[in-house]
Amino acid sequence: MRRRLSYRGGKTQGRMNDGKLWSLKKALNSSYQAITLQTNDGRWFKALLNPSKVSEDYDTKILSIPYEDICLNRKRIGTTTEGLEKTDIAAGQTFRWVENGTDWLVTLHYYQETAYFRGIAQRCKYSVDVNGNKYPVVVVGPNQISEQWHRADLAYYNELNY
Repeated sequence: MRRRLSYRGGKTQGRMNDGKLWSLKKALNSSYQAITLQTNDGRWFKALLNPSKVSEDYDTKILSIPYEDICLNRKRIGTTTEGLEKTDIAAGQTFRWVENGTDWLVTLHYYQETAYFRGIAQRCKYSVDVNGNKYPVVVVGPNQISEQWHRADLAYYNELNY
C-alpha cells in the first residue's frame, strides 16, 4: 500500500493537487467556460473563466489556469511534455481574452488553491494613455443598490455609500 501511494503522488496533499490539476486540464478541453488567454508578452494559454458577478458597472469572473502549461502559439519540437512553460499569471497583471478581444485585470489571487492559479479577474472597459502607451484599466465606483437600515433602541438610521 505504501509503495502504491508513493507512486500516485506521495503525501495526501500531493495526491489532491495532482487530482485537481488533472480535472482542470480536462475541463480546459471540454468546458464551455474554457478560453484562450493571451499574456502581455503575446503567449497563448488555455484557461477557465467562470462567471462570478455581473452588473451594469463591472464584470467579474473567476480565472483558473495551471502554473505551467503548453503555449499554444509557440512551435514545439519533441514531445508535448517538453513544451510546458510557466504561465506567469499574478494579481495586478492584465490579459486578453482572444475569442472576443476583451482585456481583463487579475485583481485577487486565492492562495488557498495550491494545484493551479485561481483568482478574480475584472473586465477592463477603459484604457489610459501614458507616454504613448495604452494600458487597460478597471474603473469601479461606489454603487448602492439598496440602503442598509439599522436600529438602535427606538431609532432607525442608514449608512452612507462608502
